[in-house]
Amino acid sequence: MQSIAEIVRDLQIAGLVERRTPAVGRRALIELTPAGLNLLDTTNPQRETWLALALERELDAGERELLREASVLLSRIADASNV
Repeated sequence: MQSIAEIVRDLQIAGLVERRTPAVGRRALIELTPAGLNLLDTTNPQRETWLALALERELDAGERELLREASVLLSRIADASNV
């Protein structure tokens, strides 16, 4: 399994992200490059289409409703972690 540092290094080599070191602190800031933004913009709609088709094909109406309800609960948990 790759570490986050290795993944970021690979993305830098591919020209998809840039690493900036802030003036204060030791942490680096990772930002998408224009090429990274373009890749994100072109692949997200493809993934959304794939997911919608897979959900329709693989799950019945009751299962899709259960998944929708679970997503509401997961959103609540995610929002609670931002406290």
